[in-house]
Amino acid sequence: MEIIKSRPIDLIEILYLLKICTSDIISMEIKPGYVSVADYIDQKLQTSYIFRDNNRTVALIVINEKESAEYTSVNWNIQSERPLSIDLLIVHPNWYERGIGDKMILFAEDYARNNNFTSIRLDSFGENTFHTDLFQKFNFKQTGSYNTSLQKVPFYCYEKLL
Repeated sequence: MEIIKSRPIDLIEILYLLKICTSDIISMEIKPGYVSVADYIDQKLQTSYIFRDNNRTVALIVINEKESAEYTSVNWNIQSERPLSIDLLIVHPNWYERGIGDKMILFAEDYARNNNFTSIRLDSFGENTFHTDLFQKFNFKQTGSYNTSLQKVPFYCYEKLL
């Protein structure tokens, strides 16, 4: 098992993982945030890391310095000069409850510390209790929320000082 930087050769597996995870979230009657393929290829592949288990891509995390445009309306409690954003964190449903989400969060925290980030910010769709529980387990504090034009349930924002 390893976490490695995504490469263009990983794109097919990443897109498959995105499809499987989106279908799983919808089956739980949670409306996911949407990631377009074009957006992923253009922007997110450069800042994504995959968790590989027996040569299979089973999890993905996208981290970067660029914050979501929606974050401008959030009243962050931590006034961080250099926050790292977690844009996306997904784990293949067949690998749930194996601690992979924990490992991805720990990876992001190590990455942030090693690259002189002072905090981590992220958001999660309000009905996704799996993410809420995971973020609270690692001492992320809910600090605000925002709504998009397509959502009735808000996205909750979390942050953690490093």
